[in-house]
Amino acid sequence: MTMAGISFSSNAQGTRESDAEPRGAAKPLTMSQATMPETVVFLLMREIKLADSTEKAVELRNELQTWRGFAHERRRKVNNAWSKPQEFARKREVFAKYLADAQDELKGAKTDTEKKAAQTKANAKILQATRSWQDPLMQTYLTGLANLRAGKPDPAIAQAKDCVQAAPFVPAFQQLYGASLLAKGRALDAASPLASAIQLKADRDSISLLRQALGKVPGTQIKNPVFLHGQEVLKAAEAANPNAKPATVDLARLAPPLPGRAGSGATTAMLPTPAFDRLVFRQSNGVAVSSNTLLVDAMLANAAEIYVRLDADTYVPAKIRPLAPAGKTNPKPLPLALVTVDGYAFTPATGDKSTVFQDGQRAAGSPVGVLREMGAAPRALRGRLDVSKAGVVSFAGELLPGESATAILTPEGHLAGMLLGRTDIAVEHGGPATFVPLSDLLPLLDPLRKGPTTRSTTKGPPPKPVAGNSFTVVGIVTETFEK
Repeated sequence: MTMAGISFSSNAQGTRESDAEPRGAAKPLTMSQATMPETVVFLLMREIKLADSTEKAVELRNELQTWRGFAHERRRKVNNAWSKPQEFARKREVFAKYLADAQDELKGAKTDTEKKAAQTKANAKILQATRSWQDPLMQTYLTGLANLRAGKPDPAIAQAKDCVQAAPFVPAFQQLYGASLLAKGRALDAASPLASAIQLKADRDSISLLRQALGKVPGTQIKNPVFLHGQEVLKAAEAANPNAKPATVDLARLAPPLPGRAGSGATTAMLPTPAFDRLVFRQSNGVAVSSNTLLVDAMLANAAEIYVRLDADTYVPAKIRPLAPAGKTNPKPLPLALVTVDGYAFTPATGDKSTVFQDGQRAAGSPVGVLREMGAAPRALRGRLDVSKAGVVSFAGELLPGESATAILTPEGHLAGMLLGRTDIAVEHGGPATFVPLSDLLPLLDPLRKGPTTRSTTKGPPPKPVAGNSFTVVGIVTETFEK
């Protein structure tokens, strides 16, 4: 389906030079990046807001309704076509059938020659299975895993690299990339993605693979920063998992740490079957409100896994929980949630009941699109605070349709308040422009500032200090479709 009137330029994102300046290496959105109708809906909302004529606005609103219908039907783009849920369910059955056929190929083989021939035929069936998976990203991952298990590291490296570039915070993608490099004999290169996999999720196979990789690094390279970082990660993982005994991982039986429950079919011939059809990556700005807690948009609350981006190369796992329920300290429940991180110490944004904000004081936020495919880099939202004679604080700036909640901070690091997300496709502009001042947040934040909100579950050294108090938080949501 074509997108009448949508250019997806920086102007189409609704940003004017006077309102905000782009930050980071994010490129303007293109239609090829949209795999969910919700993304298109939010972009259309931005276009409508900038429409230069009534006729243009009407045209865009009509198209908006079509894409809202696609969102209601849960359509997802695959190879430039918008597939219905039934197609995902059907292809999952095709996948299972090919795996069953692969298993049948192995039956009856007795001699080594027969077994080798049977395994070759089974591998061909397994590749047919992976190529039938409906979601392109998971299809690439499963094909890479199949190639690795079949002893073909070269295509596996390329496929795993594509997955890591698309979503570096998925531990299974990093594990496959590292295991494929290790299978190719590139031990030092393998150490970096395997260390990343462990930092994301310290599963047994990833720990063993990193140990294998470091053991194969030549002595001339043991001062290499990649090797030293791998050693540090491995030491911390072994200390936190003392029962994880050293073992050599059989790459033909590699167990991937995919989100959700473990899949079936983890045998020498078969592939693990994902417990979902596709992955969705949501994101929000997160502001440090205690030494181990960030305040984020509640749109992340149903994610299977949560990760905080500490810097360009580091994502770490986190846990999410709702704000305090409605009550005396929280009379109006806010669509916000709390994320806690073990092993790291944040510098919380400051501000309490004694903090005085000035009318016209500069402040800024770092909003991101709630769907990562809308762009991974934050938008620099700059504005000024408005303070009424009664002392009520507001912010002269607003989120674009599709952006999740963001903290508004002064240059001094004071938390002035939160702009609530505009992420409802059924509502004009994705929702109202709502600013919650610090005074309304304090009843919820004060208890957190007395100390860590949870006892650390990570054994090892003291928490590492983290620079900054504003971060991007990513949630991995699994999608499963039925006929």
